[in-house]
Amino acid sequence: MLVRTVEKTIVLKLIPLTKRDKKELLALFREYVKMLELSLETVIKKDLKSIRKVHKEIYPILREKYPNVHNKFVQEAYKNALSMYKSYLKLKKRKKKVSPPRVKKKNVLDLHIDVFRIIKKKEYLLLRVSRGNGNYLRFLILPYKRAIVFKD
Repeated sequence: MLVRTVEKTIVLKLIPLTKRDKKELLALFREYVKMLELSLETVIKKDLKSIRKVHKEIYPILREKYPNVHNKFVQEAYKNALSMYKSYLKLKKRKKKVSPPRVKKKNVLDLHIDVFRIIKKKEYLLLRVSRGNGNYLRFLILPYKRAIVFKD
């Protein structure tokens, strides 16, 4: 049996409903960057190349250090770290001088299907993102023509 996954990326303008939501979103970005840095540092130091080994090594550390962050953000951090390291190793084979990967400030989070929900109110859409431990961030979605095509 062949199983295919289809991924679509839609960029939407979001407006936090409260100041707390905006503050929590910025805190989530900072925590994610720290998780990514720690994961990348560990992957490079221990030369981990398989997702199984990375999960076994890094997941418990991140869960202990960031207990209030949703599980999917933790997984995304170590998966991205592994992907950065593997990309670096491929480049290193082809070129002689390649600098090791570094984490740049990240203002993008991949939202797993388990982390968000789009709620349709009478005349507007809300995006509800789970930050973890029952803590949710809510945003008003400002749609545009292209996004309306994917409304369902």
